[in-house]
Amino acid sequence: MAAVEGAGGGRMIVSGSNFAFDNWGVEGYYRSDSNALLALQMTYWLIGLV
Repeated sequence: MAAVEGAGGGRMIVSGSNFAFDNWGVEGYYRSDSNALLALQMTYWLIGLV
């Protein structure tokens, strides 16, 4: 879990071992070579760059 809070609100990312069963995995978009990109996108979103 990662979270950030500021004057404009907050953001939180929660991840677990069932990732393959969430929407992205169920839709067939998840590939093991996507881990680095996913982590980078989550970080950018968490800090407000996306």
